[in-house]
Amino acid sequence: MVPAPLMISKVFIKRFLKAGAIDAQHAVTPKDIHVYQNLVFSRLVSRGKIVDAGNGKFFVDTTKL
Repeated sequence: MVPAPLMISKVFIKRFLKAGAIDAQHAVTPKDIHVYQNLVFSRLVSRGKIVDAGNGKFFVDTTKL
């Protein structure tokens, strides 16, 4: 069985990828793609997998996947 935080991380990353948020120019707000800024989200940001682009927008760093 896969731990819940790992499943949630994958869902969050897939939502950013589906939205095309792969660089600062295409960053989106988590709210727009139904991603909740919770502990799992914070861990992804602290690990550099999701990057803060400013103004509340984020994108996925595809080199860290």
